[in-house]
Amino acid sequence: MYREKTYYTIFGKSCLLAELNQPTEALTQLKLAMEQGAWWNPETLLTEEMLSPIKDKE
Repeated sequence: MYREKTYYTIFGKSCLLAELNQPTEALTQLKLAMEQGAWWNPETLLTEEMLSPIKDKE
């Protein structure tokens, strides 16, 4: 696995969790990844439709 690309997997996992009505876990995954140095373009986070369930959470 490419450690520098793990943020792709985490983003996908968060999208899936959000779609599965687990918004708290989805947000937790994103936060943990960011604490470990992951970064996503804010526009990506705001416009990704699969993350819609967590947009109002924080």
